[in-house]
Amino acid sequence: MLQDRLKGSRTRYGHWAGSAVVLATLMMGHAAMAQQAVQHAAVERARPAHVPASIVMETKHSNPPRYPSQAFRDEKEGEAILMVQVAADGQWAGATVLQSTGWPELDEAAQAATRKWRYLPASEDGVPVPGEIRVPVSFKL
Repeated sequence: MLQDRLKGSRTRYGHWAGSAVVLATLMMGHAAMAQQAVQHAAVERARPAHVPASIVMETKHSNPPRYPSQAFRDEKEGEAILMVQVAADGQWAGATVLQSTGWPELDEAAQAATRKWRYLPASEDGVPVPGEIRVPVSFKL
């Protein structure tokens, strides 16, 4: 009788043990899928959806703004803040003065300088799009 009880319990526990293996396998599969989803989400977060336009700094340093000769003689100084519009192909598309130097000839020289510089376009989800960049231009003696 004890043998029958043990034999029956082994069958019962064997059935439960088999179910536990299936359940553990399913849980591991779900854990792997959840881990992949977390990794995918981390990659998506690491890739910014919007990247603003930027200036290639080497071109700004190698092509400084030309100091207008009369402004130089008159010892005029100042800093202009420009908003440069950049096309989707990275080309200069325009510049407006946000903050003037106080001297029209210096503001015009600042705008002319921005035309000589190279830019990187803005991007949305990795696709180049038109954008803008604020650029300070200083005239100091």
